[in-house]
Amino acid sequence: RVPGRYRLWAFADLNRNHSFEPGQDLLAGADTTLALTGGHAIATGLRIRVVNPKAPGRVKGAVLDSLGDTQGTLRLIVISESDSTRRLLYDIDASGAYDFGWEPGGYRVRAFRDTDRNKIWKRDEEPASEEREVQVRPGESIELPTFVLVRPQPGGSSP
Repeated sequence: RVPGRYRLWAFADLNRNHSFEPGQDLLAGADTTLALTGGHAIATGLRIRVVNPKAPGRVKGAVLDSLGDTQGTLRLIVISESDSTRRLLYDIDASGAYDFGWEPGGYRVRAFRDTDRNKIWKRDEEPASEEREVQVRPGESIELPTFVLVRPQPGGSSP
């Protein structure tokens, strides 16, 4: 009906049954209201971007091990900021490059060389990078700065 104000909604039919079901599908309102009048009864040129709030983000980057170590495995340790007991461990190939899908959220991330391959970073013994805080948004693709491994400092002062 014209005149009138209209809000657009989009839904993701996650169960593919061609109808919206609360709790199973996603519903999102556009952040714009359309005002149609007798002189402008049709809205044209609309572009709406809808992102599933649960869509994983893509995280890419590299680890630089300039120390020349070849023993052990190069790893990325990722700790969820919302649940510090949730720790993810990724093996990084010899090139140092990585490309992973992570759930949306905040993370603390560090690269290290797991010399004894026990999947635990030994702060005083194993080379590691500085820790970085990373925010992953739904559907986002981000490239992290290069993680650079350094040897632990004598006396327990590590990156």
